[in-house]
Parts: sequence; structure tokens; C-alpha cells
Amino acid sequence: SSKAFFFFFSLLELKSRSFQPDIVHCLDFHTGLIFFYLITEFLMDDFFRGTKSVFTIHNLAYQGLFSYEQFRQIDLSGRFGLFETLEFWGKASFMKAALIYSDWITTVSPGYCREIQTETFGCGLQDVLKLHSERLCGILNGIDTDEWNPESDALEQPFSAEDVQGKVINKKALAQSSGFDTGSEDPIIGMVTRLAEQKGFDLIREAFEELMSLPVRVVILGTGDPELEAFFQEMNGKYKEKFKAFLGFDAAQANRIYAGSDFFLMPSRFEPCGLGQMIAFRYGSLPIVHQTGGLADTVSDLSVNPDSGHGFVFSPYDSGLFMDAVRRALSSRKDTLNAELLIQRVMKLDFSWSRSAGAYEAMYQGVLKAPAIKVHENRSIVIGLTGLSGSGKSTVRQYFENRGAFTVDSDALVHQALRENAIQLRISQSLNIPMSDCEPQEFRQKIRKTVGAAPELLSKLESIIHPFVRVRLTAMIQQIKSNGGILIAEIPLLFETGMDSFFDQTIVVTRNQNEILSEAKARGWSQQESDALIGRQWTEADKCRKADHVIRNDGTLKNLELKIQTIYEQLKNGGLNL
Repeated sequence: SSKAFFFFFSLLELKSRSFQPDIVHCLDFHTGLIFFYLITEFLMDDFFRGTKSVFTIHNLAYQGLFSYEQFRQIDLSGRFGLFETLEFWGKASFMKAALIYSDWITTVSPGYCREIQTETFGCGLQDVLKLHSERLCGILNGIDTDEWNPESDALEQPFSAEDVQGKVINKKALAQSSGFDTGSEDPIIGMVTRLAEQKGFDLIREAFEELMSLPVRVVILGTGDPELEAFFQEMNGKYKEKFKAFLGFDAAQANRIYAGSDFFLMPSRFEPCGLGQMIAFRYGSLPIVHQTGGLADTVSDLSVNPDSGHGFVFSPYDSGLFMDAVRRALSSRKDTLNAELLIQRVMKLDFSWSRSAGAYEAMYQGVLKAPAIKVHENRSIVIGLTGLSGSGKSTVRQYFENRGAFTVDSDALVHQALRENAIQLRISQSLNIPMSDCEPQEFRQKIRKTVGAAPELLSKLESIIHPFVRVRLTAMIQQIKSNGGILIAEIPLLFETGMDSFFDQTIVVTRNQNEILSEAKARGWSQQESDALIGRQWTEADKCRKADHVIRNDGTLKNLELKIQTIYEQLKNGGLNL
């Protein structure tokens, strides 16, 4: 909550100092609410009217998921309907806020940019990213070449691309610090990283015995997963003449590894960019990498491109292919003259920030020239969305949300109501349900069981919950009416409860009856439960007669998505013609 307020007040601080930014550029989920504030609290503020926004993803896996209870601490869910709009698997995602509401999205390599739009690497947000792909790009990170400089570092012997003899001396120094035989000419593979499974340690562990059987020595520097630390501590004792793991971080030892290793290991399962391979190039250490993300963008395989390659690449992610890459690397050392030429080749590669900075500058210029991707501008429209259970209305709402609309699911509001202590107490007393400090999900199950056994109690339950839902929904509608925007509210009993009067327009989603029954079966509903649920609703024909518009969910999901895209564009332009 303190971070959320910090970012809110950071925008106020800009205004108080009369520092009017052309672009607000934020990094990672921690800053996600800034983009939401810019299109809610500050939407009508002339000070920020011309300000564009850019969001950079370093690692999509870190999403910033927060519960409804945490949002209550900062009183955002009541003010903006933020929880409902940014809901992701029952929680709110700051990452999702940034993806939907920023003007431009970057990530740290072109390869990772492509990967996060797939199910394998999208962490559940791939559909959102694909929908906004026209404002998504990958810009490769860079390194500080003054900080990472083999000519000026405090090494055993500084060296350069023009004179690589110093690398031999640094290799002996690394061998000595690792407890190896300094007279051995066996290659040394280095690794400086976090000890985390993402970094490919499952492959390393699987192939470790085979790796130790080769004429090679391995030095690892890192800290992290206690299980991995314990494994490598055990290997320190078992293979002390061939393997050394320094558990912790030591900047001087990191430099020794980069400068003294022949090869640098990065078999990461996924790697948004990776800096280790770029630093390794600076010190003449050839990377052995899995072909993913930024590693695929920066390391060209010598086996494929012998005249221009500068590393050893394997794919797919497999321990056998990993070991094949290691063997290819070791074979490259048999020709001493060629090995020296390879060291010189990789040391001359340019991964400095000067190159990356140029790409960022070009991106900024493009963002400034492009029309603002402000979802809401000044107009507002609130729409009630309904349909029979299983018709696909939740999918329709999700497609609207992915496009940038505010959305709310009345079922989610009901779940919020059931988290309120006062409401829990009233339900417990009215329905004679013992609370006994049970979790919200357990409490809902008790309610479902009680009402299922005594349907006449349903009206009592609704008389307690519905006022809460109406108050929350009214607050959200007022917010949209005040600041502008598009709100899509999914309400199963929209017409049955008279809540259609809350909205400017209403939409009904229809679907083939057999498909609705199949959907109910897939959800595990019994025939009795399905009949009871449908029995409380108007017929589809009655809903269609009452609604302003009908969306027929009678094709593929792709067709449905295209329909929503067309409707959303009409809504943004101030009208709806279905």
C-alpha cells in the first residue's frame, strides 16, 4: 500500500515542481499503477494531457499480484473499481495495469518480445500482449563497457582484443583461486548467476556426472535456492579438482571468472535478455547458451556460422543437446590459433549502451509522434452485459477488458461482499451458518450447501449481498461518468433484478443451446444445478427482446474476438451499431 501511494504522490510531485514530462517511462510491475492513475485520477488534468507513457518488462513472470484485502488498505477498490478491472486469477495484477494502459510497451530483447506473446512464455498474459502487439517492441539491453573493461580492471593481467595473452595468466589465477591444478590446460567453463531453476540448473544437475567425465573444469559463482546451494556444496567435495562453486557474491571473483574462463555457461530455460553473455564477450569467454530470449538475439552458433559465429547454441531445452553444445565448445579449443582468433572476434562485439540508447531514442520519438493511445478520452458509456449461463459472456467481458475497457464481474463483487466481516456475520445469523474463522472459499461452500438444501433462504441471502453489489457498482459508474471511460458490467440477472436501469445500453450474449449444456457439463454442474440456475433467469428470447444489442456467440473464439474488436472501436468513437 505504501508503494501505491508513493507512485500516486510521485505524479503530484512532478506537478508541484512544474516538471511536465513528455514521457513517463516506468519499469516492471512495481510501477504499474502509475499508468492507471494517468487515465483515471489525472485524466482530466491539463498538466498531464500531453504526457505519453512507456512501460518496460524485464521479466513477465514477476507480475505483482495483490489480493482484494490488500487493495482495501489503500482504498482503491472502492474509488476506481480497480480490483475488478485488473483482476487476474482472483487477484489484481499491477503488470496487467501497465500492459493495458501504457501508450507503448518495451521488453529487453526482440526474442523475448516474441516469446511473451506465446502460451509457453506469456505467463497467462499472452492474449493481452497479442492484442496490444502493435505497440510492443523489444530493445536489447546493453552493458557499461567502462565498468566491464579487461584493459583497466583489477585483473591478474589486463588484456585487450589486440593482445589476448593476458587471458592465459588470468586463467591460471582463476584455477588457483578455485583450487585447481594451475598447470592443467583443460578448458574452464564459468558461470555467474542466481541459483534458480530458470537459469538451467535442472539440465546441469541431470548432466552433471557426464560433464565431470569430460576434460573440463567448471567454476560457478552465485547464491539463491537452498537446495541448489546444498547440491553444489556436495559437489565441491566430490569433484574438488574439477569443480568449484563459490556460494555467495564476490565482485572480484566474478571478474576472475569472466577473465579466466574459456567458456561461459547460460543454459537458461528462459532469459528475457541476459547480461552475462555480453560481459563474457568483453573478456573473450565464448558463451554456451540455450536458444531463448535475449540469448538467441546475441549469440550466433559457430557450428552454423563458422565465419561469424561467437558461441555455442542448443535447442530445444534438453540435457542431451546441452551436452552436445559443451562438446562442440571443447572441440573448438583443439586448434590453438583458431581459438585465439575466436577470442579476438568476440571481444570486438559491441553490446554497449550507446547502441541500445539509439534504439530507445528512436522509440521515444515514435511514441511522441504517434496519437495518444488513451483508452477513454472524455466520453463515457456504461454497458450492462448478460446472457444465459454458459453463453460466453465472461469471455466477451474479458475481450473488452483486454482492449482497454473497464470491466466488472458481479460475481466478483459478490465474492468481495462475502469477505466483509459485517456481511459474513449477517449471513451467519440469518442462515444459521457457523463461521468458525473459516476461509472465504470455505464460507461460500457452506452458503451454497445451505441454500441448496433450503432454496427459500436464497431471498434472505440476496437481501444481504445485493445492496453491497449495487453500492460498489454505482460507485464505479459514477467514476466513469466523472472521468470518462467505457465500463462493461457482467451481470447474469441484469434484467431479472432491474439493474438494467443503471446502464446506458445493454448487450445480451447468445449461444446454441447444446453448446450451453456442454459448457455446464464441462464445469461439473449437475442437471439439477443447471435447471435451478436457468430457472431463475429469463429465457434467451425474453433477454434478447429487452436488450439494446445482441452478440451471437455462434462461431470460433477468434470470430468472437473480432466482433468485440469492432464493437469496442465503435464505443470509442461514441456509438454502437450492432
